[in-house]
Amino acid sequence: MHANQPQPGDPPARMVQLILGFFKKGPTWSAESSPQVEADQRRHLATLHELRQSGMLLLSGPTPESGDLRGLVVFRPGSRRQVEGWLADDAHVRSGRLVIELHEWWLDAEVVERLGAAE
Repeated sequence: MHANQPQPGDPPARMVQLILGFFKKGPTWSAESSPQVEADQRRHLATLHELRQSGMLLLSGPTPESGDLRGLVVFRPGSRRQVEGWLADDAHVRSGRLVIELHEWWLDAEVVERLGAAE
């Protein structure tokens, strides 16, 4: 083996910083449905769809039966402030039904490329 050849267990040579978000129950959370909650849900899903269509959102989905955690989102490299801006207008975030917690997350660039190819 060559000295510069990656070994099993070595970290990936190329890492990409993504933004990982956790949608959590907010101060106005309620499990009860109403016409307003249903309308907000449609707008919430439309926001996520638009972000996916723009190529900025890689993955998103709900986390049923997970206590306060209600969903996950993974954004392409960008600034945390940018993502906060996009999600500030989300219907559930605006109403306080959900809050979003964002974290920078480093992932193997090859994995990110494969995710992008799967769109």
